[in-house]
Amino acid sequence: MVLSQAETSFADFPVHPGQPATWADYLVLREQETAERVRLFFLQGWLWVERGAEGINHASVSDLFMMLFFVWSTLHPDETWVSLGRCLLEKAPLHAGAPDLVLYRGTAYPRWQPGEPRRIDLHQWSAPLLVGEIADTTLKTDREDKRRIYHAMGIAEYWVIDVQGEQVLGCQWQTANYVEIAASQLKKTRTNCRIGKTNTALPYLVRYRQGA
Repeated sequence: MVLSQAETSFADFPVHPGQPATWADYLVLREQETAERVRLFFLQGWLWVERGAEGINHASVSDLFMMLFFVWSTLHPDETWVSLGRCLLEKAPLHAGAPDLVLYRGTAYPRWQPGEPRRIDLHQWSAPLLVGEIADTTLKTDREDKRRIYHAMGIAEYWVIDVQGEQVLGCQWQTANYVEIAASQLKKTRTNCRIGKTNTALPYLVRYRQGA
């Protein structure tokens, strides 16, 4: 299926999990303007479209992650950490996705220049060290479909923050697939970012363990 350039509304596109589509279909939808929040995901002939405003739980956990990221970066001032959450990542014509969380380490992070598209071209820039999805009502898609997308992009770590289950599901890149991990490998120091089931409410989804 290839969409016509004349189709100007996302309402014309039948949204189903894993809708068969071409890269040309993806490009048509990417360039369409819409008043609602839209995220696109593409993996070798399959297209996912997410529409709608960000929910309260999703927004609060996203803000929490930003605060934790700030704490993490202040604990490790020897390195540069840059958050580019919600940026569209593309590796044409095979992969695309717009993760809730995007983390780069070091100085070789994407920088926008006037006249350039406002997205991250993975042919030009390296893949981020970590991406994550905040799963309130999309846990199955985040754990299965997006996991395959980000693995294909070669991203070292993928986190799924399960809002309702109050846990962080972490995965590390391996050649064949992601494997689940109990602690993040972002920074091998005496402070590790714990991953897993929590015993408290959302403000403690991610905790720090000293002396590990």
